[in-house]
Amino acid sequence: MKKNIFLLSLSLILLGCQSRPTQPAYMGDTETQESTHLFTSDYETVFNAVKDAFSEIGLSVKKADNFGKYITANRNSGKGFTTSTVSFYPVSNGVRVRIVSKSNEANKDFAELNEKIIQFTSKRAQ
Repeated sequence: MKKNIFLLSLSLILLGCQSRPTQPAYMGDTETQESTHLFTSDYETVFNAVKDAFSEIGLSVKKADNFGKYITANRNSGKGFTTSTVSFYPVSNGVRVRIVSKSNEANKDFAELNEKIIQFTSKRAQ
């Protein structure tokens, strides 16, 4: 009986001392970029231009919600996932977009992602 209580106590102590599992190395720290931009074209033109820009950059569109006014795209670069979401806000003189992108800190291509989206969209939305 004492032996069972001892084993039970020992197992409870060991369970209480467990540390949190460490994050796998491939996950790494994530970095987030946020940008806004005003396009002077109509909503449909800008929406389709952003979809084309994602394709040109190499991100695959996972969800394009014309009614909800957002597009989400991602890519697995081998160093982790890169995810970008563009929200559209029609205003009187065009469409304001908000771009939020997240990627693994080790992904060096990520540094200019939002600027590339704006650049490609500007070319197509004229």
